Amino acid sequence: MPERNARFSDLLEYPLRSGVTVAKDRRGNGIAMVNMGELFRYSRIGTVDMARVTIDATNEDRYLLREGDLLFARRSLKVEGAGQCSIILEVREPTTWESSIIRARLDPALADPRFYFYYFRSPIGRASVENIVEQVAASGIRSSDLGNLLVPWPTVEYQHSVADILSRLDNKIAINEQIATTCHELAQSELMGAKGNFIAVPLRQVADIVMGSSPPGDTYNRIGDGLPFYQGIRDFGFRHPSVRVWCSNPVRTANSGDTLLSVRAPVGRVNIAQETSCIGRGVAAISSDSRRASLIFHTLSSAHDLWLPYEAEGTVFGAINKKQLADLPTLWPQTREEEVSLNEALTALDSRVTAATKESGILAELRDTLLPKLISGELRIRDAEKVVEDAV
Repeated sequence: MPERNARFSDLLEYPLRSGVTVAKDRRGNGIAMVNMGELFRYSRIGTVDMARVTIDATNEDRYLLREGDLLFARRSLKVEGAGQCSIILEVREPTTWESSIIRARLDPALADPRFYFYYFRSPIGRASVENIVEQVAASGIRSSDLGNLLVPWPTVEYQHSVADILSRLDNKIAINEQIATTCHELAQSELMGAKGNFIAVPLRQVADIVMGSSPPGDTYNRIGDGLPFYQGIRDFGFRHPSVRVWCSNPVRTANSGDTLLSVRAPVGRVNIAQETSCIGRGVAAISSDSRRASLIFHTLSSAHDLWLPYEAEGTVFGAINKKQLADLPTLWPQTREEEVSLNEALTALDSRVTAATKESGILAELRDTLLPKLISGELRIRDAEKVVEDAV
C-alpha cells in the first residue's frame, strides 16, 4: 500500500472540540458525561457508569457524542497520559464529555475512526502525539497542534480492512476480560458462601509477610533488565500486575503466586505475582504454600472493611505497617479439610482467570505489532488476516 499522509484536521467532519465545564450545582442529574476517569480506564468506551450533568445540548453536533468519535486527553499529570486516545463504541443515550477532553469526529468518506484509534494507540502514533505534548504544571496538548499532525492516510477501503482485523483481536480480548471478571466474581461468591463457618485469626498465622523496599534509583530500567518491579498501586491491573519498570538489583522480592498487597493509600488493593518480582515500599508480598495461595488472595481482596482504619493513618498517605498487617484479623476456615477444599475450588477459577488474562496479553502484543506493518505495507491484508485467524 503506497504511503499517503494528511493533516489530521483535514480528515474531520466537525472541528476538534473540548468538552464542557459544568458547575457543581448542575451535576448529579441529566445526561451522561465522559470524564477523564472513563477515558483512562477504557480504551473502547461503551455502556459504562458515568457522572450525570445538566446542560443545554440542543446543538447535538457541538455537545453530544456519537459512535466512532475519538476522545483525546487534553491534559494529564503524567506525560504518558497527555493525548491518550479512546473511541466511543456505543451511545445508548445522550452523552457529552468534559472540558479536559478533546473530541475528534472524522468524516466517514475520508476516514475510518477505528483505524485512527489504533494508529494513535500504537507506538508510532503515540510518538507522534508526544511530539506536541507541552509540559508546564501538567502535561497537555492543544487542539491546534493535534489537528496539524501528519497522519497516514491510506484509502478508506484499506482503513476498513485494517480496522476489521485489529478489532477481531480487541473483541477477543474483551471476551477474555469478561471471562476473567466472571470467574473472579464466582470465586468471591464461593468464598462468601463459606464464611459462615470461618473464625478470625491473625494473618501471620496463615501466611508470611515481606514488606517491600525500594532499590536505588539507578537500578530501574524499562528495557527488561532484571526482575519486574512493582512500586505501588499504579502497577496493579486486573489480577495481573502491569510491568512498566524492571530492577537489575532488587532488595525485596515476591515469589510467583504470592499475593501482592498495596500498603499505602489506597491500602488493601491486591494482585497476584506471576513470576519472581521486585517489590517497592508501597507493596507487601503475602506468601504461603500453594494449598493456601488462592484462599489468601481472595480473603484479602474481600476484606474491604479491614482496610478502612489505615486509609487515614500515616503522615502523608494512609498506610499499614508490618505489625499491623501481621495482626490483621483474617477470616479463615476452622479445619484443614475445609481450607484445602475451598482453596482447590478457588484455584480452579483462578486458573481460568490466568489463562484468559495471559491470552489477552499475547493478543494485545500481536495487535500492536501488526499495525505498523500494515501501515508501511510490510504486511499484506490477507497475510494479517491469516495471522489473526490462527490467533483467535
